[in-house]
Amino acid sequence: MLSEKQIENLIDAQNELNNKTCGLNWRNNITDKNRKIDWLLCIQMETGEAIDSLNWKHWKDLDKPDDIKNLKMETIDLLHFIPAMLISDTGVDQAKDILKNIVKHHEEIKEEKLKDTDTLSLLIYLQSLLGAIRLFHKTDGGELLNKLLEEVAEKEGFDNLHHTLSYIATMPSLMINILLLIIDSIEDFDLEKAYVLYMAKNALNQFRQDNGYKEGTYIKMWGDVEDNSVVQDLLAANPDIGLNELKALMTEQYDKFQH
Repeated sequence: MLSEKQIENLIDAQNELNNKTCGLNWRNNITDKNRKIDWLLCIQMETGEAIDSLNWKHWKDLDKPDDIKNLKMETIDLLHFIPAMLISDTGVDQAKDILKNIVKHHEEIKEEKLKDTDTLSLLIYLQSLLGAIRLFHKTDGGELLNKLLEEVAEKEGFDNLHHTLSYIATMPSLMINILLLIIDSIEDFDLEKAYVLYMAKNALNQFRQDNGYKEGTYIKMWGDVEDNSVVQDLLAANPDIGLNELKALMTEQYDKFQH
């Protein structure tokens, strides 16, 4: 189970990454380049890529093994986008409290929930939920659809039910619940391992940007080891480390390699 410190680290890391890549106004779903941020679309696309990591097609490549390595990385992308949406909706401090409660509840119910399902079924469920959220969420055509549904619901006497469904459908916390089940359903994977991969990818993305990645001067091979492996080793040795402390250790290792 993740510690409360690790959960706080994850939310802080996601907030800092979004500040750096999208600008300080990203919680209003707009970047500093005036590009609209569509969290639902981000999550839908990553969920689709996760599904395509599995051999689900009945008409081709029947003996092709599931790409578990890529599946894990797609879940890490989801672990970036869904908390980002949560932070956007609630703010950093509340997002931390919500995620702590979700993780605690997940640990209590995961064994029972995972008995009668599998990774593909959970991903399909998440994809279906995202479609429902798109209908109720006030983005694109969602606002008009909301008004139409409210008129129908009121006419048919289902006004309270409609508003209850609408409220539930817009909550990213429900998506996080499903994502945690997906993570635990994957072979040789769990939330603790996902956290290590998440922090490694988040920190590495920021570190590369700070050290010449856009300019083409950054060196990915630190001696005989790729930077991604170095970061995962640092996290394994320091599991509760925060993002800034991790980047400081990365800088120390990178400077040693360069000299």
